[in-house]
Amino acid sequence: MFHRKRQRLQMLLPAYADTIDWQSMIRDLQTKVDEPNLIYDLTKTMQSHNEEYIYYRTDHHWTSLGAYYAYRAWALQTGRKAKDLSDFKRVSVFDDFMGLPIIRFMPVARRMWWKNLKAKIR
Repeated sequence: MFHRKRQRLQMLLPAYADTIDWQSMIRDLQTKVDEPNLIYDLTKTMQSHNEEYIYYRTDHHWTSLGAYYAYRAWALQTGRKAKDLSDFKRVSVFDDFMGLPIIRFMPVARRMWWKNLKAKIR
């Protein structure tokens, strides 16, 4: 499954920003693998949800809602029946998540995040 935050928000980038043509890359990749039907282009799916919070503000990862839309698109493309969003129970694990770049590059934030995670798991 391919889709990047940069592509979804391409219309907000400056005219000189370097971007990747994901559609061409996906088509090219599909010609080079044994099972091209296992590579899903999620561009249209994610673009149709531009106004929703589907990527974390501070990094490129999907939120749970973004992951749900990707799951639903995959299910439809593979002939499976996707569960409705209402079938899932929403549970908040963290109320202070700042994104992976902060956790990765700031040792203090990383230590605090792991400490909080361990405390919540126990």
